[in-house]
Amino acid sequence: MSSAVITARVPAETLALIDKVVRQRGRSRSWFIAEAVKQAATAQAKFDALVQEGVDDIEAGRIVPHDEVMAHFETLIAKYEKQCRD
Repeated sequence: MSSAVITARVPAETLALIDKVVRQRGRSRSWFIAEAVKQAATAQAKFDALVQEGVDDIEAGRIVPHDEVMAHFETLIAKYEKQCRD
């Protein structure tokens, strides 16, 4: 697997926390940073894909009007409130 070197400045407190975590896990800073970047990039990519899915739905007309959504939630809330009173 190929890799690349990146450089980042982090506050001393963050570095101390990283060092604590890697000591506890018996890992290197490099491993930790690579995993953290991978997780952050994966999460951002998933978020971006969901946003794009929403944009695509809007453009295709697959939407529910706001008043219908609110009416649905008001029904759910009323049902829940009734259960709480009973």
